[in-house]
Amino acid sequence: MSEVVHTPQLRFPEFSGAWNTHSIGKIGTFFSGGTPTSSNKDYYSGTIPFIGSGKISSESVKQHITQEALDSSSAKIVNEGDLLYALYGATSGAVALSKINGAINQAVLCIRTNENKFFLKTWLEKNKERILGTYLQGGQGNLSAQIVKSLKLNLPTKPEQQKIAAFLTAVDNKIEQLSKKQELLGEYKKGLMQQIFSQAIRFQADDGSTFPDWEEQKVGSFMVERNKKSPKSEAYPLMSFVARKGVTEKGERYNREFLVNDEGGKKYKQTEYGDFIYSSNNLETGSIGLNKYGAATISPVYSIFQITDTCNYEFVSSSLVTKIFIHKMVRFRQGVVYGQWRIHESDFLKIQVKLPSLEEQTKIANFLSSIDNKIEQVGKQLDESKQFKKALLQQMFV
Repeated sequence: MSEVVHTPQLRFPEFSGAWNTHSIGKIGTFFSGGTPTSSNKDYYSGTIPFIGSGKISSESVKQHITQEALDSSSAKIVNEGDLLYALYGATSGAVALSKINGAINQAVLCIRTNENKFFLKTWLEKNKERILGTYLQGGQGNLSAQIVKSLKLNLPTKPEQQKIAAFLTAVDNKIEQLSKKQELLGEYKKGLMQQIFSQAIRFQADDGSTFPDWEEQKVGSFMVERNKKSPKSEAYPLMSFVARKGVTEKGERYNREFLVNDEGGKKYKQTEYGDFIYSSNNLETGSIGLNKYGAATISPVYSIFQITDTCNYEFVSSSLVTKIFIHKMVRFRQGVVYGQWRIHESDFLKIQVKLPSLEEQTKIANFLSSIDNKIEQVGKQLDESKQFKKALLQQMFV
């Protein structure tokens, strides 16, 4: 049987030869921390950042401990640039180079090595799903230092590690820049919306004249409930309504059709392009907005409304997703148990909202849409950069 030669598909031309296989435990030192007793509140009034598994990539943390807390517990000091690996909880398998000096608890493993830390970090990121799938069957249990030490990876020479790390760092920097740009554009739009809907900013007509004052109207004066039900069909496919995304195709996470016996032709609510939709249970997390997909069926738990021609549907949607309006909606919410909350459609239609003239609505909607287009363009660039990195990892690592 011939020996397996470990070489990547994509490689810088100045390097050749096989990569050598190592157990991670053989190329570094490892330690986890501990948690000072929570019964002593004084321990948590210090200046040492206390880094939990969910904060390993953060530039700051809320919790700080004292030197006394550190000395009296198993908490351990880590330095900026140390490689941190999350062992427990929802963030199991996350890995980062620490951005701060601080102390870690037992849910975080610090890995110190003479190999390139960014290279090792990237290898752990690339293999995260495989590691979790192997050692956390069904998502149960925790990772451990022993598990991490037992992992086998193929390593090139240190010069090649450095070259790969420098190249991928540039890719990561591009992704970070795009993420920040997307975030800033979102904040910019949010700030403008607050000023527009409080009328701190007013638009003018094309001839420079002032638009009429905004008038208070009931939602029912420009919206009609759509409550038609039908089985899913080719014309009305079964879709999800996802927070901050609207009507979207069912991904694996949201597809629960396997739980439904469709033999009886289960009926869903029909929705059309431009409809306004909300979930009484999840208003605060973004389950409210426009259908920008088109004809579809969605779960009957959603409330659906057609916006009449007397209003610009994009303006109405922007107006009705503001915190001020959602606060008005929540006051009509009935029920005491999450999952059974309900804002009756008849109550929703009674809520008062201030609206400008149709012409000003259109100007505002077009302006906000131009910002949305920029955010969408940046989002596409971000997705493309992430896919590019994913493809690189598949080809540059063995």
